[in-house]
Parts: sequence; C-alpha cells; structure tokens
Amino acid sequence: MLIALGPAVREAPHAADARLVAEETMRRVAANVDEVIRRLKSRGYRFRTPSGARIPPGVQTAKLLRELDDLAGPVPFSLAAFYGIVGSIDLTGYHDSITSNFGGYYLPDPLVVFPLDQVLREYHEATEADFGRIVLAPDAYHKAELSGGAPYEVKLPDPCADGKLLNERHDLYFVEYLRLAFRHAGFPGYDGMERLPGIVRILSLELQPF
Repeated sequence: MLIALGPAVREAPHAADARLVAEETMRRVAANVDEVIRRLKSRGYRFRTPSGARIPPGVQTAKLLRELDDLAGPVPFSLAAFYGIVGSIDLTGYHDSITSNFGGYYLPDPLVVFPLDQVLREYHEATEADFGRIVLAPDAYHKAELSGGAPYEVKLPDPCADGKLLNERHDLYFVEYLRLAFRHAGFPGYDGMERLPGIVRILSLELQPF
C-alpha cells in the first residue's frame, strides 16, 4: 500500500508509479463527480454554486501547485493530482429528498473541495497559529447553512502518497473520504444511517471504483 511507504514514496523506484496511481484515481474521481452532477440535475437538484458544481483545472493550475509546494509543501500526491485533474467540487444545494431528509447527527455533508486559488488565498491570509494546514472545505454544518465547527483541512508539509482529512468525523485519508462520498452519491454525511433515502442509493449506483 502506497500510504505505508510514507515519505519513501517520493523516492525511486516508487515515485513514478505512485504519481500514475494518483492520476488514474483522480481521473475516475472526475468521471464520478461529473456523473453524479448529471444525475442530480436530472432529479431537479438545485446547485448553490452558479459557476458550476465542478470547475476543471485552469491554465494557472500547475503554477498554483508549484506556489503551494513552495509555501507549505510538499503536497501529497493525491491532492496534487486532484487539483491537476479534477479541479474543484461543490455539491452544496437543495433538494427535498436529499438536503431536507435528515435529522439529528446526520447532515448530508455534500462533497466540496475548494478551488486551488482560494486555498492559496486563505493560506496567505492565515494567522500564524493556522500555518501548516490548508482549508479544503467547510464542515458539514456550514454546508447546511448552520453554525458549525472547524473546516476540513489537510496538514502540510506532507511528502506521502495521501494526507489525512482533518476535522471530519470519519478520520479518513483524502482518497478514502472521496470513496465514502461516492458510496453515498456525493453526500458522505449519510454514512451510518440505518436507512438511506432511496434517491441516495439510486444516485450512487455503478460509479467507477478507485
């Protein structure tokens, strides 16, 4: 397992293969999120983000990744590949059978990963106590427009294949969290519910494994 290699994943003979694995993983993530967005739209889901639920990488992405590496890196292979291939995701929005069908502890927690330029901007604006972490997404409460807790973050520098997603209740690595999200049609907050809403089960069928 690449995570078990720790920082050695960046050394020969592992580095090239680890990058290829990260890139193939994120190609599947991109395909899955596009399919989930298509399915959500077909069911009348109203996305909160007017610019698009997924914004692909732009012409500045490689430059911004180098800047992040210089400022706080190295960045885990998984996160670098995410920004180089997927871009950003924002599945927050409104649907009577998805975003309103929850109670108590279970908030839908729609999948969000901030754009790279926003991540860099917030890192530049961070106080000294916040250095060493980059903010990737709001927590589940803020996504539901409720008062909440700390945002989802990744600690840097991290020379490993993948990094832990901090402040999220499952205590998962970033790629594991993405897998969990797609098992619930992009709404990992539903994990642990005894009975999932039928629409969530349907929307998560036959997505690409990674």
